[in-house]
Amino acid sequence: MTGSAPATSRFRFGSYLLDLERGVLLRDGNEVSLRRQSFDVLVHLVRNRGRLVTREELLKDIWTDKVVTDASITQCLVDIRAAIDDNHHEKIRTLTGRGYRFELPVEDEGSSADRRAVGPREVDENALVRETSRFQRVIWATLALAAVCLVIAWFLVDRDPDHDRGGHLAQAGAAGVAAGDADIPMQASVVAVLPFDSRSPVDEDTYLAEGLADEILSSLAGRQTVSVIGGASSFQFRGGSKKDLPRLIAQLGVTHIVDGSIRRSESGLRVSVHLIDVETGQVAWSETYTSDDSDIYTIPEATATAILRALGKTPQANGQENKSAPDPGAYRAYLAARALLRNPLISNSSNLQRAIAMLEDAVERDPGLAEAWALLALTRLNIAVMQPGREATGFRNRDPEVRLAAARMEAEKALALDPSAVDALLALAIIDYRARLIPLTEAESRFRAVLEVRPENPDVNTRMGMMLLEVGRVRDASDHFARAARLDPLNVTTYGFYLPSLVNTGRSGEAQRIIESGRAPWYIGSFQQLEHTLVAGQADAARAWLESARTFPAYGPHGVTPIPGKDPAAKKTLDGLFERLVAVEASGDTATDNRLPEDFIAAADAGLILHTYVALLLGAAGYDDPVFDMLQDRLNVDDLYIRSNLFRPAFARLRAVPRVMQLFDAGTQLDYWMTTRRWPDFCADPGLPYECDEAAQRYLDNR
Repeated sequence: MTGSAPATSRFRFGSYLLDLERGVLLRDGNEVSLRRQSFDVLVHLVRNRGRLVTREELLKDIWTDKVVTDASITQCLVDIRAAIDDNHHEKIRTLTGRGYRFELPVEDEGSSADRRAVGPREVDENALVRETSRFQRVIWATLALAAVCLVIAWFLVDRDPDHDRGGHLAQAGAAGVAAGDADIPMQASVVAVLPFDSRSPVDEDTYLAEGLADEILSSLAGRQTVSVIGGASSFQFRGGSKKDLPRLIAQLGVTHIVDGSIRRSESGLRVSVHLIDVETGQVAWSETYTSDDSDIYTIPEATATAILRALGKTPQANGQENKSAPDPGAYRAYLAARALLRNPLISNSSNLQRAIAMLEDAVERDPGLAEAWALLALTRLNIAVMQPGREATGFRNRDPEVRLAAARMEAEKALALDPSAVDALLALAIIDYRARLIPLTEAESRFRAVLEVRPENPDVNTRMGMMLLEVGRVRDASDHFARAARLDPLNVTTYGFYLPSLVNTGRSGEAQRIIESGRAPWYIGSFQQLEHTLVAGQADAARAWLESARTFPAYGPHGVTPIPGKDPAAKKTLDGLFERLVAVEASGDTATDNRLPEDFIAAADAGLILHTYVALLLGAAGYDDPVFDMLQDRLNVDDLYIRSNLFRPAFARLRAVPRVMQLFDAGTQLDYWMTTRRWPDFCADPGLPYECDEAAQRYLDNR
């Protein structure tokens, strides 16, 4: 920024402090992460609070020596609004076509030289576990409100099969904009593709409609000229929930929505698609295709091209222009499988069986259908990783290693047909990394290569983050999880990694705001929450967690679940173990229950709880020696989840002694560090009683 800084260099608004001397934004004393340009834009808006700041003014003041587009400003506003919880654009108002105005009252606090020095408070690991009962009330109230809204939406949803869905959404959009709830600038093209409706009497057309929408989403994302919200988020808005456009816009942060429907008639299949501009509430583009099923495969690419042109973009060639016509039955099976894999109940074994069977049928009908081979590889891979050694119907082999080999073959077939098939590239990288066929250094290179092809793919960013977690680069991993969360904001899987990475890097305040926003409702009652209470030494909070957990009928893989379990005795067993764990935390002495580790491990061996959570909970409670032995055993059987969790706060005491290099050797992280010299984040801790490189070399010399 140009010009000399005014005397005032500290501005307070609400619970935030903008400290220009230190170049940080603080919330309740905790630093909030902001990119340099986003920080500078916030400073300019705060200094000019109450008045209109034009986009031209921001470009001139912030980017004095660079030529950038309006999209740079929009991205900064997205970052700032996320940082200050301005989901409804009430704190920073967008004046359409004119600029922005900072609306909050601001208190000038002068410079730090004019007052007693105030630094950021020490990171409070307990920030996530405070006021547990209040969070629970918020979550339950949210769920209750959602139920009421669904009832209202049922009565409001239009049942007229000839109704124009595009016009319907446009009216809702206009109402939202008028109310100020969808105040999103047009210059940043962020598109959400919603699942299409089927107005056909044929049940199978429901899958065809949603699969076609998902294929359009994939085609748009592959062009990389607009940002496309991940399907795990946009496909949550089905049926009547599409009417709540203000909520959709606020949760997804979009400027445009793609919606549509299909209907069968005597003349064939009619596919209607609409592009809605959420700022104006108007239909920006629409088209109706008539297909006899033999050319339906042309609709996704044609639609993506037309949408980009409607948005003022120049469509780039993506290698699919001369694609040969697939077998119609194979393509329908492929689309149906895509729809099933977007189903929120995909973990249901019957759905998995049907999706895999459909994809196998697709490639049998048409061995040249590259996208079906790629999706089959990625799906089979995910099951092999998620359900190791567990028999599941719908798969030809129950052995996970055999499944991995089958997935590898399928990915190679896809790449032989289409070398740019992202699902296949990602599947191959995961398979070789998961099976330890390549060193971690090459695994990182492979993931980065896929990321270069699809830098805005949320799944690729999540996988990149997972790999970086495994080598202790938690802050770098958190950046990729943040990108994935921004692109797929309602994807609970992403937050399962993102929240712990925020806590591990001293950003508990940011994690708490995500929880309070309702984007991670599973956190209340999760084993992660219990882990955090134990790390923070909060016996009362751990007791509150247990009392709440007792009200649920069962435990799932990651915490409590409202779905009753098949074995009531399992719930009773775990309740008893958690009771003993809380008692140890309250006493502050693990010697009061020396048998607890043995009994917890037995429960894990019986399949009642994952070994990873047992290690984390026991580590957080202070059972260092039993946990060290357990981690060695689990690493020897190639426990992927243990490797990626070695850098959690629960294991901080283990990392404080040089013998931890034994674990890193077993997990192959040591080879990665010695080769790249990229040491894990904890090695920079000034309180660490040893130098990582020296300890590693001594260990290797004596190995």
